[in-house]
Amino acid sequence: MKIVTMACIVMAAVCAVGDTAKFSVFVVDVDTRAPLRGVEVKAWFENNIGWRAWNEPTPYITDVQTTDNAGRCRMTGKTNTGKVSCWVENAPDGYYKALGETWTFKSKSIFGTWQPDNVVVTVALDRVEKPVPLYVRNLVFPTGKLVEEMSDVVKGPVSYDFLKGDWLPPWGDGEVGDIIFRRLPREDLGIGVNGRGQTNKSFRDVVAVDFPGNGNGMVEAPVSATSWLKIRLSLASGFQSHYEQSCGRGKDLTAFRMRDENKCFCFRIRTKFDDKGNVVEGYYGKIYGDVVMKWSYLGVSRVGFLYYLNPTPNDRNLEWDMKNNLCDKPGDLGVLKP
Repeated sequence: MKIVTMACIVMAAVCAVGDTAKFSVFVVDVDTRAPLRGVEVKAWFENNIGWRAWNEPTPYITDVQTTDNAGRCRMTGKTNTGKVSCWVENAPDGYYKALGETWTFKSKSIFGTWQPDNVVVTVALDRVEKPVPLYVRNLVFPTGKLVEEMSDVVKGPVSYDFLKGDWLPPWGDGEVGDIIFRRLPREDLGIGVNGRGQTNKSFRDVVAVDFPGNGNGMVEAPVSATSWLKIRLSLASGFQSHYEQSCGRGKDLTAFRMRDENKCFCFRIRTKFDDKGNVVEGYYGKIYGDVVMKWSYLGVSRVGFLYYLNPTPNDRNLEWDMKNNLCDKPGDLGVLKP
């Protein structure tokens, strides 16, 4: 019996560190695709120890390598799930870090090595070009106010002044409503039923986001999921004045919300045109992570988003220097990004 117990312990220990996984990383300049030598690359290899994680630390297996003259390096580690990832945390001078990729190997060779073992992952680094001071703020409507002011009985819009960095009265001293939030009447989706046979009302709450004025609005920007610098230069056209976000309780009684944290937007406010229809003035900004809708049992409880604003008219440069935040009420910015 003791022998069997000891064997089980040994097997569990072996399982914890898993089997060998190998892959190569190719680090390049995002624009020129030229290989970058001497770049430190980190890799992570997942190990799941199941219920044992309650009282003992999960093995954290990593590998750190440096790219050669061809911009390549080989990563090796052990995983019992096949899940691995790589990234560049300490970028070389003149570049931003990159998140890299995460994926899962599905099979093993007869020798126990995760397959295929010839995977090559390309990590592209963005150049630091012209970082400038910007207004950066994690904007959230005052806690507890939105449930009251944007309840089922819609009491009116909630407006925000980007240049003053404040809400309009009675919640702040803003003067120009550059962006306006309106909660639309709740949509009744009928009676829902969950897996246990319980019933309740299902519904959808919608918040309309509007940019008043000709030429003002926001437009979704194509971004890479692995890039640290999501948006360097604002788009010059395509701005839409109206956007909607929804959340609520579905027919299966589970909460849902439309927000996609991978979405990023450019926006423009206070646009002016000449007599030929050309833009002669405007302020540009960007939004990282979509417009947030906080949800409670009452429905929408708060809205907000992380935005960057260039205070210089007509300047579409949105590359933040990450040192000079012109906003005196930035809020919780979380992990800073340029």
